[in-house]
Amino acid sequence: MRISVVIPTMNGGERFKEVLARVFSQESDFPIEVLCVDSESDDGTPGFAKDAGARVISIPRRSFNHGTTRNMGIRETRGELVVLVVQDALPSDRYWLSNLAESVAEDEKAAGGYSRQVPRDGCNPIIKDRLMNWSASRPDRAVQELGLDREFDALTPMEKLSLISFDNVSSCVRRSVWEEHPFPERDFGEDVAWGLGVIKSGYRIIYEPSSAVIHSHNNSVWYEFKRIYSDHGNLNQLIGLTTVPLFRDIAVNGGAAFRHYLKLIKEAGHGSFERWYRSAGALPYAYLENLAQYLGARLNRRMKERSGFAAAIDRWLRKGV
Repeated sequence: MRISVVIPTMNGGERFKEVLARVFSQESDFPIEVLCVDSESDDGTPGFAKDAGARVISIPRRSFNHGTTRNMGIRETRGELVVLVVQDALPSDRYWLSNLAESVAEDEKAAGGYSRQVPRDGCNPIIKDRLMNWSASRPDRAVQELGLDREFDALTPMEKLSLISFDNVSSCVRRSVWEEHPFPERDFGEDVAWGLGVIKSGYRIIYEPSSAVIHSHNNSVWYEFKRIYSDHGNLNQLIGLTTVPLFRDIAVNGGAAFRHYLKLIKEAGHGSFERWYRSAGALPYAYLENLAQYLGARLNRRMKERSGFAAAIDRWLRKGV
């Protein structure tokens, strides 16, 4: 069985070189091909990808789309299983690829699987806390399947989310299923949307923590606000999830989050200046993350009502995410 690895790239830099080295040092009994879909990098990324042994195809930067670009990469490869990984997700060991691929190959009902994500050393404790509460950070293996005894529409939004969780930071899809269910054309959240489609069609998704990548970002508060907004708008659209239903909940939830984050920062053992710096950033983060959740769901509902103002704000907040 052949495995293909598809990596969307744009100015991957030195970190991507390390990722490539780890990818090509994987131990596997399967033939492996690596394809990079590059969005007009100007830092030499296509050259050092080719030097490492990858094939590279180029697309205009403006044409990148999380769903359709990955579909393009899959179409350009031949593997029965296709592993998708982002350019800065570092495989944690030499068995990342085989553990992920085998978990899907061994289960004929599995449409795909995804890896565990481990935050980088030095990750902001606030962002680390959020990442550790995502399904791709669990320590235990999970098989996500609707089953014959449950109706999807009868589940709560959180129950639906636990079933459809899927993450293209590091994932694997079965080509035969992908041909029935390609990734939807989406600017954000193509992975969870794909998970929704395959789960409702009766397939399984495997979460395989023995396959792990090291991945996190110390983004600005503003970027995190936009990312959380995009995430919750996406989830409200897909499964009706609303985590902050009322505007007044922002103050209550934000205060509780701020106290929690101060505790995390204290426990992290930073020096006095860094502790002060992190604590100062925790205040806007705590309230803005709740505002982002509120707006994500609310503006999505307004757009369903064909509100032009809501659509304009949505485009502005999603830009660059």
